[in-house]
Amino acid sequence: MASEEPNFQITYYDRGRHRNRVALIKERDFDDQLDKLRKALDYMLGKMQKLGDYEISEFTAKAELQAGVPVLKATGSIEMKWTKPKK
Repeated sequence: MASEEPNFQITYYDRGRHRNRVALIKERDFDDQLDKLRKALDYMLGKMQKLGDYEISEFTAKAELQAGVPVLKATGSIEMKWTKPKK
């Protein structure tokens, strides 16, 4: 019988002002964070659909995750474009 448990994890060195330790990101944690990000974007887009007479006409979200030894890098961006609808 196949396990329902996530099957991957990422080990990284957490170097920060209050931490210097080896940490793990498990698949479930990664999925949870992506879900939180999606919900935040949905909320933000709902609030920013219109700016005055302008409506959002394009939305692009980009995410990148690079893992290597001993580097884990996550970057991303959100691009939005508003245009004034033609009447």
